[in-house]
Amino acid sequence: HVDYWNRLGWADPFSDKKYSDRQSLYASVLNPGRVYTPQMVINGKREFVGSDQNKLEKALEDALKENSKAAFTKFNVITNAGQPVQVQYELEGEFQNCNVLIALISLKETTQVKRGENGGRTLENENVVRELVSAKASPFGEMNFKNSNSIVVNNTAVVGFIQHSNDLRIIGAVMKTL
Repeated sequence: HVDYWNRLGWADPFSDKKYSDRQSLYASVLNPGRVYTPQMVINGKREFVGSDQNKLEKALEDALKENSKAAFTKFNVITNAGQPVQVQYELEGEFQNCNVLIALISLKETTQVKRGENGGRTLENENVVRELVSAKASPFGEMNFKNSNSIVVNNTAVVGFIQHSNDLRIIGAVMKTL
């Protein structure tokens, strides 16, 4: 969730400047100067208005036809009570000039909006990124989520993806539900 709407009377509890910055980075590669919501980006290659079901279906259909250039051969998510969630991974394929990004996701969140354009409404959110960590891609690695002590089993997933540093294309991905 981006943070640039927070100034309009209600701060989105899931927003963060780093997500706004990430959207701006995509805009610089995919559609210079064009940042908006709702925006959807598929595999770092195509962007469109997130509510456009036809474009979404076509983009997903095209993305599923592509062969992955790199893959996670190991993706272990370790959860111990009171400890940060830890992810251990191994990669294969063409991951030079790439980063590994791992997202801690809430599958469903409900928010009571107090003020602003949506004041008085209840928003249902799906697949909310709660934390995103990254590192330069290497054959194996480990990452920890700092703010993961309050995860809810059956409402949390961890998504890993391998992304080109230059053009932001996603060339491999994996997901595990906790």
